[in-house]
Amino acid sequence: MASRTAVIDIGSNSIRLAVYEKSSRYAFSLIYESKARVRLSESFYENDNSITSIALKNAIDVLTDFQKIIKKLKARKTLCVATSVLRDAKNAKAFIKTIKDKTSIKIKVIDGDVEAKLGSIAVINLLPKNDSITIDIGGGSTDISLIENSKVVKLISLNLGTVRLKELYLDKDNIDGAKELIKSEIKKLDLPKNLLLVGIGGTFRALSQSIQKNSNYKLDKIHAFSFKTSSMSNICKNITDASSDDELYNLGIKKDRFDVIRGGALILNTFIEEFESLECMCSGVGIREGVFLSDLLRTNNSLLPHNFNTSLRFLKDKYLDDKNDTTLRVNLANKLLELSSKSIDIELKKIFLDSIALGRIGESISFRSSSNHAYYLIKNSLDYAYTHKQIMSIATLVKYQSKKSISNEHYKKYIDILIDKEILDYFLDLHKMVNALTQTSIKMPNFDIVYKDGIFNIKLEKDSYLIKSDLANIKICSF
Repeated sequence: MASRTAVIDIGSNSIRLAVYEKSSRYAFSLIYESKARVRLSESFYENDNSITSIALKNAIDVLTDFQKIIKKLKARKTLCVATSVLRDAKNAKAFIKTIKDKTSIKIKVIDGDVEAKLGSIAVINLLPKNDSITIDIGGGSTDISLIENSKVVKLISLNLGTVRLKELYLDKDNIDGAKELIKSEIKKLDLPKNLLLVGIGGTFRALSQSIQKNSNYKLDKIHAFSFKTSSMSNICKNITDASSDDELYNLGIKKDRFDVIRGGALILNTFIEEFESLECMCSGVGIREGVFLSDLLRTNNSLLPHNFNTSLRFLKDKYLDDKNDTTLRVNLANKLLELSSKSIDIELKKIFLDSIALGRIGESISFRSSSNHAYYLIKNSLDYAYTHKQIMSIATLVKYQSKKSISNEHYKKYIDILIDKEILDYFLDLHKMVNALTQTSIKMPNFDIVYKDGIFNIKLEKDSYLIKSDLANIKICSF
């Protein structure tokens, strides 16, 4: 069995478990995730910064269950970190000892800068854009990092959090006091303006999901969801102005966040106003992925190898038996691009070549419906370091690789997250050419290709009825 690692994140609101499975040296996938809303910080700030006995009991029960799951999944390693609530708790040492005695789980309390850095490690490796400001609004703290050229250049942790604001200000109807505190803390920050704002953590995800719901967004994927900052400002304002739980529900907020989402919206909107970001991106990864990657990449400066994509490699590891066939197909696809007179930029080229690399992953599930299976896998599992436009364009090319053309209905449905249709149609024809020329042998058939006037003229050394019949249906080639 591939190596599995469990990561437990003990936060102010929730305790979370994530289990990751490696398929090769740097390729991995999330295979299990669970969350329990324990609220260690319940009455914390009103109780002299101490974790209550009820919260301790709940934590023991949850972590005992997590231990059973970890054992069932045969994870070889468990890493457990705790953040703001245990940094601040007067009874933290007693809490940590009790948890270890009752569950055998060793908790590592990390400071605010480390928490911010772990989130930024996840962003640098697993999101498609790196130059950014990250913000992670938790229950007790807000952690910020500045990323430039795939490097963390600044880390900041503020004593601002959703539960902290709720208990100290919002429960007392002192919204002006909350706003004043937020502004005074954010004013201290020395950060550049107009950078991409990457949101980490449950507050930002909840707000982003609300934006998706209210805009009828077509891809059910929160990681790497990008949008104009004005959309976030609008939803934040609507949430802070909401006077009832029904209004929050209608805005797309889940019930378990009703009591803390206002504080998060206040913090985020003040941050947006101060640093004038124009674009936001939601991160589906954060501290847990940061903990996992820090361990995985401990001898590599916490960076995946250049041009290595862990999601792409995981899908190839998991669903492709013949790696040589994939290499052959990608090399041929590259050759066709080089011969073509079309000017294709690096990002578009990546979409085409990755569609070739993943074109046959559905065959190990069911040959008859292989393209549909591959489409589903790509759409739902090609998570890390791809934009939504890249994911949907790759998935679409694979879905329609054996069809005459991409349906107009499909293109219209996903038009906002697909590349230009002319380029997509051209890539589909190239994809079909690769499929036709690599279907009859484990080795590349001998042939010559000459590209002239937009047509690939193919001369086979030995005639093949199968190859010729498939090429005959492709408008950009002749033989």
